[in-house]
Amino acid sequence: MYCSKCGNELLEGVKFCPKCGKKTSVTNSEVANGDMVSDNNASDEMYTGNKNYVAEKTTFFQMIKNKSAEFWNKLSMYDRVIIICLLVCSLFCLIAFLSGKVFSGIISLVQVALFVVALLVNKQIIKTPKKWISILSFALAFSLIVPYLSLFSSNLVNTENDYKNKVYEKNNYAATDSSETMDEEKHDWADELLINCLPKPQSDKYELLDNTDEYLSVDVYEISKTEFLDYVKSCKEAGFTVETEVSDTSFFAYNQEGYKLNIDYNASEEKMHISVEAPVEMSNIQWSDFNVNKIIPTPKSKTGIIEQDDEDGLKAYIGKTSISDYNEYVNECIKSGFNVDSDKSEKSFSAKNSEDYSLKIEYKGNSVVYIDLYVPEYIINIEVNCVENLIFSKYDVEIYVDDEKQGTLDHGKTDTYTVSLKRGTHKIKCHKLNDSTVKGEATVEITKDETIKIELYCTSDEVKVDNLSETTPVETSETEESKTESKAESKAESSDSSSSSKTYYEENSSDKSSEVSNKTDNYSNDRNEDIVYITPTGKKYHRSYCRTVKGESSEIKRGDAEAQGYDACKVCNP
Repeated sequence: MYCSKCGNELLEGVKFCPKCGKKTSVTNSEVANGDMVSDNNASDEMYTGNKNYVAEKTTFFQMIKNKSAEFWNKLSMYDRVIIICLLVCSLFCLIAFLSGKVFSGIISLVQVALFVVALLVNKQIIKTPKKWISILSFALAFSLIVPYLSLFSSNLVNTENDYKNKVYEKNNYAATDSSETMDEEKHDWADELLINCLPKPQSDKYELLDNTDEYLSVDVYEISKTEFLDYVKSCKEAGFTVETEVSDTSFFAYNQEGYKLNIDYNASEEKMHISVEAPVEMSNIQWSDFNVNKIIPTPKSKTGIIEQDDEDGLKAYIGKTSISDYNEYVNECIKSGFNVDSDKSEKSFSAKNSEDYSLKIEYKGNSVVYIDLYVPEYIINIEVNCVENLIFSKYDVEIYVDDEKQGTLDHGKTDTYTVSLKRGTHKIKCHKLNDSTVKGEATVEITKDETIKIELYCTSDEVKVDNLSETTPVETSETEESKTESKAESKAESSDSSSSSKTYYEENSSDKSSEVSNKTDNYSNDRNEDIVYITPTGKKYHRSYCRTVKGESSEIKRGDAEAQGYDACKVCNP
């Protein structure tokens, strides 16, 4: 008799299994009939069968693992390297074909074949006495990684270029429309440009760089030289025929409405750059009463636009001025005294007068002239000495030049402030520290680079400012007689306007020198022994701090400089 739960053999008459404790209900007759024995035998057979199946399955995978480990351990280091390279190349081959890089995939297939040959020869599966064939196959396979990567990367670049071409074709088309199938008729060239006076180029690949009502800038790609010339012809037919300038790679013109067109062609890139400027809206203008406007003649035309018109300078566009009117106005400016360091070309003119005012005139085209008048600036050193009090009013003083603070001067001390000031009248202001009601000021006339000496006297109710370097302002107005003389000299010496200005200045300087009551410390009694500075390219000698000196400069005595043909700079007046 056997236990129905654990299968343990039981003695006859036992009611409980001594192994698992289960109560038994098997009768002796059942045991005698052999039914229970039959069931237990079936159960044992099922258990044994399942156990054998699991054991067989485990043994199969363990066998594969053991065989693989045994195979790998038997390989040499060279064989292992070949197998690793073989697996990597197989992976590269799969990536190449999945990415559509056919040539890269073919190269990786060749690599796989060469690695297999190297392995088989080395293992003597392919029997050959020449073992170097294995090494040669391995080296060839390994070297093919370079063309594989080159082709793969070049394909990536081509893909990127294809993407850019698609961008050019669809550039700026319906930013709100994200669909790939756009309606091309909806985005016509003329409708897309805010300045729509341009004909459409033959290429559809273009990029809008700037697109406003005032300015248009666009790059057009894949344009041949013939297509560029044809486009220039179409622009002429569209009305751009005013003041045209044409070359093999550029085109410049206006149309009747005043739009300025400029086209540049790059043959190596097959690219055409187009820019269009809208005309400036002008109206009737009138010169103001600023003294700076009295320095240059008034233009004949009253149509234009003024950008700046104050004591610091003048900037203005003058319309309805032809090229002949421009040349006539330039001649008037030369006669008025702008003949120092002059530079004149067909459409531009620049010069200074004897007072260092700088004038620039440009003919912009389409009967528009630009005038720019600069007020000269000078380097001014302001040396301030605060006279020390013994007992009272021993306060510090804040120093200002034209409402711009330069610093705070300690009581009883001396300090120097360097500023750049335009020609004209300026104010040096001083007041008690933290109390602007106790103050004082001095007015100075700036006509050149100089050092100004100031003394301050502090009292309880004011700061007295004494200008020790005060000079009588140089007279800038001319008598009718001197004006007539100046005009006569300009006509007689028009071939050399710079030397004419210098002669005029020297002839009149003796009359004005008597008005100067005091000289600055930088002026030496022995002029020939003064140290001045010259540059390798210029013909002027300067002070060390002259703003016109660019680059290297070298020291030289004034007398030696003049003996070598150098003239004094009109800016720093050395």
